[in-house]
Amino acid sequence: MFGGYPAIYHEHFAGQIQFRFGWFAAKVQSSSERNVGLQLDIANSIATSSQRIPPNADLGGWSGGPVFRVVEENGIERLELSAII
Repeated sequence: MFGGYPAIYHEHFAGQIQFRFGWFAAKVQSSSERNVGLQLDIANSIATSSQRIPPNADLGGWSGGPVFRVVEENGIERLELSAII
């Protein structure tokens, strides 16, 4: 699961920029010691809010956003911060 402030959500008002947060949960497609690859299938995703990101959208950068992994321990799943984009 990861999130961030994609460029598609940057809004400019009177010389100021507002940033909105977006997040995704996806299955890991590839991984190495330094990288994790996820494939987003936005067209078939389930939106959790009314502001859905359109399919094939140019999201822009996600720098600074958190990346979480699901950790299971004693039958309980929790999120653990694993990286910063």
